[in-house]
Amino acid sequence: ALAFVLGAILIYIFIGHFNVTLRLIGQITHLLSPFITGAFIAFVLYPLVHLLYRDVFIKRFKMAVRPAKMLSILVSYLLAIGIITVLLVFIIPQIYESLSDLTQLLPVWYNNAVAFLEQFEETHTALSFIDYNVLNEKIYSALPKIVDYLTGIMTNILPVIVSVYMISDHKIIFYHFKRLMYTIMPKQTADTTRSILRESGNIFSSFIIGKAIDSLIIGIICFVCTTIFRFPYAVLLSVIVGITNIIPYFG
Repeated sequence: ALAFVLGAILIYIFIGHFNVTLRLIGQITHLLSPFITGAFIAFVLYPLVHLLYRDVFIKRFKMAVRPAKMLSILVSYLLAIGIITVLLVFIIPQIYESLSDLTQLLPVWYNNAVAFLEQFEETHTALSFIDYNVLNEKIYSALPKIVDYLTGIMTNILPVIVSVYMISDHKIIFYHFKRLMYTIMPKQTADTTRSILRESGNIFSSFIIGKAIDSLIIGIICFVCTTIFRFPYAVLLSVIVGITNIIPYFG
């Protein structure tokens, strides 16, 4: 009964101050985003780390546990970075050329959008429900924000550090999580939850690996087709298609 009353009060506070709640959720998400990203990187690379650790450094080379773990993590990250580098070496020049062209065209498109909005405002003054000042402010501030966002994409390496820690000490993390789970849940419920989480992790890991291979194939097919039909920005389009294909339905 006490939990129900407290829950009802919390729900009332969250709904009654919905804007504050949304802002708080956004701040928490922004604060935790490096750790969420790092956990995702660790989740994706863990199968490769586990394969190298178990089948290569332990079984084949008979190494001790800790050196085998460190080498597995190091080799996995080097392989991942190497594969990405090899792939990008062939497409970076063309992507750079495409982005340079788009950068030159961006101010033209921007000015066209501003001119269109001004013309629309002059010819549709009867639409009183449209706040043109807000629209103008959003458009005028969009270009600097886009540039700042693109500049800061590669500056945050915290997710990589977090992912290395999570892969290295995943057993300790899982152990404390298991203790917490058995503390707040009955044993049967905790056993069922562990089984569901383990199966869900295996399914999701297989999905990510399969989706990555599928997206690579889609990107290659897109590149072949756009090259045959002589589309502009073939490499850039293929990269965008391949990356967005990872997202179900959206890609």
